[in-house]
Amino acid sequence: MDATSKGRNAHRRYGRGKRLVHPGVGDVRQLKRFSSNYCWKLLRLLLEVFSDQLSKGVYTELRDVFRRQNAAEYYALDAQLGLQCMAHWVDPMQGNPAVIHMLVSAMRKSDQIELAPSRERRLVCLTQVRAVDDAIPTLRSEWLTDPVYVCARRWLEQVLGPTPTNEAVSYSSRHGPGSTASIPYDHRSTYFKYVDWPYRTTPLARGQLASCITTDARWVSALEDSLRRRFEVPMWSILDRTAFSEVTIDGGHPYNVVTTVPKDGRKDRPIAKEQTGNIYLQLGVGAILRQRLRCFGIDLDRQAMVNRRIALESSRTKEYFTIDLSNASDTVGYDLVKALLPPDWFRLLDSLRSPWGVLPSGEAFLYRKFSSMGNGFTFELESLLFLAICKGIQRVYGDRRDKFFTFGDDIIGPDYLYTHCCAYLRYSGFQVNSEKSFSGKARVRESCGVDALDGSDIRPVFIKGTPKSVMDGIGTRNRIRAWCYRQLGDYPAKLDGFLIGDTFYDMPPVGPDSDVEFNGWLQDGPRAAGTHYASLVGTVRQLPAREWLLRRLMHSLRSCSGEGGNFLVTDEAKRVKLVDRVVFEPFSWLSDY
Repeated sequence: MDATSKGRNAHRRYGRGKRLVHPGVGDVRQLKRFSSNYCWKLLRLLLEVFSDQLSKGVYTELRDVFRRQNAAEYYALDAQLGLQCMAHWVDPMQGNPAVIHMLVSAMRKSDQIELAPSRERRLVCLTQVRAVDDAIPTLRSEWLTDPVYVCARRWLEQVLGPTPTNEAVSYSSRHGPGSTASIPYDHRSTYFKYVDWPYRTTPLARGQLASCITTDARWVSALEDSLRRRFEVPMWSILDRTAFSEVTIDGGHPYNVVTTVPKDGRKDRPIAKEQTGNIYLQLGVGAILRQRLRCFGIDLDRQAMVNRRIALESSRTKEYFTIDLSNASDTVGYDLVKALLPPDWFRLLDSLRSPWGVLPSGEAFLYRKFSSMGNGFTFELESLLFLAICKGIQRVYGDRRDKFFTFGDDIIGPDYLYTHCCAYLRYSGFQVNSEKSFSGKARVRESCGVDALDGSDIRPVFIKGTPKSVMDGIGTRNRIRAWCYRQLGDYPAKLDGFLIGDTFYDMPPVGPDSDVEFNGWLQDGPRAAGTHYASLVGTVRQLPAREWLLRRLMHSLRSCSGEGGNFLVTDEAKRVKLVDRVVFEPFSWLSDY
């Protein structure tokens, strides 16, 4: 068998304890089993390796905590030595601030260092969902009369312009990469979201989804053929348009499903899974909001890089503040959106949201918030609203030359308006996170994944737990290596003995450094042009296919950048292949699918 054939068949042999062969490289096997205290062992090793970067007192304090393996003591270290403490005073005698920040924060999100079991954190989070929602303020008269809100409303009218047509929404709409209220995670492929009809929506979104379907001739044709087969209708018969819409769209689900995802070892984060039809339309409207914002200088596709750069500069110049909000997605009030948005835009967004939420217990409640994390336009909407409030503050209290930047709940603005922004955001129902908000003479700024101290990024590597796959092990090693070179200029080889030597049976493929790809291969500096290297193929699962008439809608799934993972569809086997991750150079062996 030649090397190319080996590459094509590699994913079929990938499994626990089985070999995975790449063209031109050696055999790679699955990870060995790790001990339950893997994260604590790694912390102690990092402390030993970086001991020359720490004072004796700090080293002793960290060593004692790591030996006792006490989660509460570990989280307390961040309050004693972490970013908030560095904001106003950095003791050079304590050691390298980047190393200290790394050691006290790296395991904050680990599933091994927990203050409470995951089940307990989930229950606490679910019980707080109603409390947070009930605390959202209802309509306040100042939202209609205060000059700041009046200016914010006028700015929104200028930015948003006329509401988009049905054709514009249809053109921008798409399925997302995750699960929905009716589609489980294992079936998150776009294929299953097209095949699983009747499509579920809220009552008000039903008409909009019907319009999207009728504007796509491929979709209509595929649904007609599928409907004829399912109900044994002759292929030559003419279908009634009204009946066709009623059968293919189920608009009787005015709710989303509330669940949680881990945030760190202390608490979970609530999210809501929307109905399949709603998330399809919400992502379309969210894309239109991005386009409108882009015309006024806020490009959400690139804004994170802009915010990082400004945060780095401001930690040195003190020109801008950075504000972070707590539970921002869960505190965007319905009445606030209604008071600020133009009426036509409010009606459009209101028709696509879920007015009710259903908890795992089956309890249903009416939302006071407008949308939640999981809604397809929540990120764009909150970016728009926060910027509008900041623009209103600029018009009333600031200068026309002032600049504000928002990326979700990461807000940046002129430092002298920090107090005004905090006051109006709180009055609008939002909670300013004092632990991650910085202004004035503070030496720290934090925004969009940058922890800036005096112009340097000291962001640590967050290790979320024991590696569960080859790619997880490679990613952990590569990220720590990149951090070491960025902060210290060198990577201690001793770390590889733990991160690689005890991880793999055979040496995995080696390749060049990358700023965006960490889980593909062992990074080992620049390579000469033309040097061959390969990466690991993720887990491949095969799921039974129920319907093939809708495959004409799935042409994008054959590329290696398909949404929700890579889904390779074959007619002969009547199955869908779900590839969690594929990074391979060249991609020639994938073209056969």
